[in-house]
Amino acid sequence: MRNQSITVFRVACLLAACSGFLPPEACPATAPDSAGQSGFTIRTEPGHAMVPRGGRIDVRVKVLDGSGDPASGNLTVQTGGADARDVTTDLSLDHSGAATYAFHASPEMETGIHAVKLRHGPSGAAHSFYVDLLDRATYDAFDKVVDRIELEPLPAHVLFIGDSLTDQLRGQNYVDKVGFWLGKRYGPNATVKNVGVGGDYILRVWGRLNGEPSTYRLSMYDGIFEPVPTRVFFFLGHNDSKLTSGSNYATPVVLPGEFDQKYRLAIRKVKDETGAKITVISATSSVYEITEATAAKRRADGKAHNLFGKPEALEQFNAIARKVADECGAAYLDVYEPTRRHADKPSRQQPGPPPVGACDPETPSRGVRSATSAGQSARRSASTATAGRRGPTTPLSSDALAPILTPCGSLGQSRVTCGGLQSGSIRGRRLGACSPRRRNEPKEVHHETA
Repeated sequence: MRNQSITVFRVACLLAACSGFLPPEACPATAPDSAGQSGFTIRTEPGHAMVPRGGRIDVRVKVLDGSGDPASGNLTVQTGGADARDVTTDLSLDHSGAATYAFHASPEMETGIHAVKLRHGPSGAAHSFYVDLLDRATYDAFDKVVDRIELEPLPAHVLFIGDSLTDQLRGQNYVDKVGFWLGKRYGPNATVKNVGVGGDYILRVWGRLNGEPSTYRLSMYDGIFEPVPTRVFFFLGHNDSKLTSGSNYATPVVLPGEFDQKYRLAIRKVKDETGAKITVISATSSVYEITEATAAKRRADGKAHNLFGKPEALEQFNAIARKVADECGAAYLDVYEPTRRHADKPSRQQPGPPPVGACDPETPSRGVRSATSAGQSARRSASTATAGRRGPTTPLSSDALAPILTPCGSLGQSRVTCGGLQSGSIRGRRLGACSPRRRNEPKEVHHETA
């Protein structure tokens, strides 16, 4: 499963989940450090930034050697200029191994992701810092929302558990964007940890939580509860619900009953070990015409494969996830319906390489400016899915963002309106035990056999 960028809708709803819509915890994100020779690392604060045209952001850069001591020497910074030529700046590290770089966004610069390339000359360590350049209206809408957010208690620590939509494009994905805005207000009092793993489904999550040696990428959960999280988001279901070609697309990778059981166990384990409040995020919608065509091509080639994003399968697994959340006392955040109801989904999903993150609700494609491309933008759809596997996100007008994030209800039941669309309930019912289906409830129909 490949990644797609998470645009304004998911960032907005997650900010809402961190504010008055749900028990107030927090969500700043730190981009992954980059290592060079001898274990030198480059760190930036913030880890990702969103800047309006005409604005600037001061980025604190620190270089450490293999022992964790401050490095010395010069740091070369390269960015793609507004005139399509690379701009190179040299910075001298101080006694603490740090320097400050000011990113200036001229009014003429193109909105989208701008890559700032950092290289430490003596060690060869390199790192890319990503700036998402927004139009002023979108930036101001976010800024107003952040002013309304009240986080208690502080410090707060937020953990994201998910698949490739959480794992890939680190340093510029939705976790980083949510983290930037909350970090802008609360600084070190709110932290984010991202343990998303590409291709993940609930069985792998459960195995990793229990330290099972054979689990794929087991080390991704090393120190998962350090610091102890106060809020945990689960964002799964895309891989669980994909249908296997060997069953003629009748059987999902994870059987519905297993999905239900292991999701309950995972939520219970995280609650018991951390005391954190839990939010379950639904899977997103896909453009089924594209995912179906991809599967048909592989079938014609005689290759074993999976069919992603069949609406009935996604909806079945989302219904299970909602029910599990309700019965486990977790909140539920629905991002499926707004993506399903997008009027022009195919235009937001095209086969191709993994997309570069974006957060402009008006612009269908975004660019990267980097030193390695002579300042030319690599234009990619903001919701492209490699091989057509992932569905689009919902575009929003900038003036719709502030109402989305305004606290509008108690913990019991609140609704978020996204650009005039009801995005579904953010539910926080507390039912006590994380119990399975009650006997008087109708039994759900699961397709567990071919």
